Amino acid sequence: MSYYSLVSSLPILNLDFSECMTKEEFISSCSCHLNNKEMSIIINLLNNKKISKNKFLDKYYNLETQINNSILKMRCQKYNTESKQLINQHEGYSGSIDNALNKAYSLDNPLLIEMEIDKIFFNALNDMVENDFFSFSKIISYALQLKIVSRWNKMNDDNGYDYIEKVILDKTNSNKVLDLNY
Repeated sequence: MSYYSLVSSLPILNLDFSECMTKEEFISSCSCHLNNKEMSIIINLLNNKKISKNKFLDKYYNLETQINNSILKMRCQKYNTESKQLINQHEGYSGSIDNALNKAYSLDNPLLIEMEIDKIFFNALNDMVENDFFSFSKIISYALQLKIVSRWNKMNDDNGYDYIEKVILDKTNSNKVLDLNY
């Protein structure tokens, strides 16, 4: 199935902290064009739920695993720790991902490192769509990119201060595990 109208109506996303549509607006746009199963996938993705049995997402999860493994290896190397038992298996390997991560970790600023890692994800999603611009894979890619852009758009001093206050209050009042996906 082709999704020409939906894809062509979506605003272009980039990581320059520009205004973008909200997740709710995206879901609303999708609801007219996607069936129930596809809507479920998009909503679950936007709510950080892992989806199985989707070829595009399997490819994305392999990319995510490679990035996490590479970061783990760099951190273990920095602290002279063995990483082999911590590495997760994945299909496919991209030397350009490792090169980009090495370049990102050569920066001194943790914020810039995190931004570079998100750029790697963002650009890899574009590459994964290949020439299939009007497919459900493109819509999935857009949803994942929207999550990245939305996260960066929410980052400012006021939100950061409020979040730190919430974390401190939560940690002093309970034993909950920290959720860093704000």
